[in-house]
Amino acid sequence: VFRTEDGRSAVIAGDQGMLVITSSYNHYADFVETLLRPCLMALSESVTPGPLLIRRYGLRYIDRVLPENDETPEQYISESLRHDLSDSIPGSMGEMMGLSLLRCRMSEGYLDVRCFTGLGRPPLPSDLIPSPVIDDRPSGINDIKPDHRTAVIDTDRFIDISEGLDIQIAVKRYQRLHDDISSTFKATVTKHALKMWGCGNSESKPTKRRKK
Repeated sequence: VFRTEDGRSAVIAGDQGMLVITSSYNHYADFVETLLRPCLMALSESVTPGPLLIRRYGLRYIDRVLPENDETPEQYISESLRHDLSDSIPGSMGEMMGLSLLRCRMSEGYLDVRCFTGLGRPPLPSDLIPSPVIDDRPSGINDIKPDHRTAVIDTDRFIDISEGLDIQIAVKRYQRLHDDISSTFKATVTKHALKMWGCGNSESKPTKRRKK
């Protein structure tokens, strides 16, 4: 595991491949130029006979939802993922947790969406714990009250493939994965969420989300 000095980005080289992880950037282009492309170049240059065989490209976002004190996660999440069914259950005293799972077949590869709601500080998915980077995003996450309902949207876009590593082609593939995730995110949250997070039609990451 190789971490940046500020602890917000890391590169993991292991038997499952190379993982580039970050909890902080303003635009996807920043991530590409400061982390992704340099890591791909270093990987390519490390094996001079090359090219390296790529078996999978993947891009994953972990987005945490911190509603205001008088709001619920369901005001931010699409009806297709909402977990407020308990409102219709006789005798229910309110929701405590919920889980939604979806896998889409894409023209190339797949896209997974996992959404879970719960009480208190929204956790990272279990396969990302312990976190190799500082886990304090979005701002205010450590001040969440233990009885406040929050949510996590986990979007994973990947392509299984067999091809030699070409950095330019790889960057283009990641751009496509990113575009698919961006479109998916806007389809899984409400207009209220986009307005509160200042998303609009831009690529800027909203202040209440955390990218990993």
